[in-house]
Amino acid sequence: MIGEQPLEPTISFFKQTKKLVNFFETSQKYLYQKGEIILRDGDMPSGIYYIEKGFVKVYSLQLDGSENLHVILVPGEVFPRNWILGNYYEHVSFEAITPVVLRRKTRQSFIALLDSDKDAIREVFKMSIDFMDVLINRIENLEFTTSYPRVINRLLLFSKRFGQRNGNEVKFAAPLTHTNIANSINMSRETASRELEKLKTKNLIEEKNHIITIKDITKLEKELTSYLEQR
Repeated sequence: MIGEQPLEPTISFFKQTKKLVNFFETSQKYLYQKGEIILRDGDMPSGIYYIEKGFVKVYSLQLDGSENLHVILVPGEVFPRNWILGNYYEHVSFEAITPVVLRRKTRQSFIALLDSDKDAIREVFKMSIDFMDVLINRIENLEFTTSYPRVINRLLLFSKRFGQRNGNEVKFAAPLTHTNIANSINMSRETASRELEKLKTKNLIEEKNHIITIKDITKLEKELTSYLEQR
């Protein structure tokens, strides 16, 4: 959907370079509502997208039709990154999980920016490092043989990606359904819901309108450590 609407202040999760912000702010604005597909598996991208506001989930579909959530992209990130310098496009879809504001530039002009500006290429490199951390966390998560520590570990990752910290309390800026969490760790929604309820009972997290708040990040980290030590 394209148009102009009043916007709330953008949440900045990355220390953006002025050159990168200026590069995209001259391009057309694209608005997507929650649940709208931005790029579908098999689509050829029209350019490189910059997330000015909102959150975008990246996922693939398994053979049985179930969703495999790869990562949630946050304001300040660009996509699809593997298409920037490569000649291939990964078989994933990009979907808005909140109202999203995007800017788009051609692939050629974005490559030219990276060729000419070290700050811009450092920013993209930082995004790639953060994405690698997500992939490493997914692998580490598979080492947990039970669902409880897997859910805690995933919440701790999300707290780093889009948590807003106030003392030891961390409130997620992106809304997450129990299905989102389950799909990110290859778990059924029912199992994820059960483990999340345990965390609520222990007053470690709270949930309102799909926004999760970790009441005390230190206590949640200790809960994971304590659980693993007892096994």
